[in-house]
Amino acid sequence: ESAADRQEQYARSDWEYDRDLSRRDYEHDRSRTEALSDRQEAYDRSDWEYGRDAARREQAARAETLAAAGDFSGYLDLGYTPEEVDYMASMWRRQNPELAEGQKNVYRPAAGGPEDSSVYAVARYLAQSQGADKAVSYLAEELAAGRLRSDQAEAIRKVLRDGEKA
Repeated sequence: ESAADRQEQYARSDWEYDRDLSRRDYEHDRSRTEALSDRQEAYDRSDWEYGRDAARREQAARAETLAAAGDFSGYLDLGYTPEEVDYMASMWRRQNPELAEGQKNVYRPAAGGPEDSSVYAVARYLAQSQGADKAVSYLAEELAAGRLRSDQAEAIRKVLRDGEKA
């Protein structure tokens, strides 16, 4: 074997070694990128699921708060049937006749009032069971969340205040 042959063999070995090394680096980088991508996808999915679950928990808490005042409409959004909601409402009315009687005077002005009476019903319930401060706090939360306009909150507060005087 001549020196030129050995040099060619070394050059070929170096080239093959570099090629193999590059191939391994490429495979390593590709598998690492895939793993990171999979992890990010799992994180995004869990983040989305957590957000969805948090929204569902918030929706359930709101339905529970409304139900305490006799308004079970929030359960419709949670997948309950109208029949189930009607049954829950009828049971609540039987167990709370004095509060159910008061629901006949629910605030529903002809124009500019809340779209449904649930805000008033909850505020009235809170005022009766936990005090006026709790009802005012609830109205402030509804106002801040955009579920109530300021004129509606003021009108409900006025109705509650006038009810206390009577």
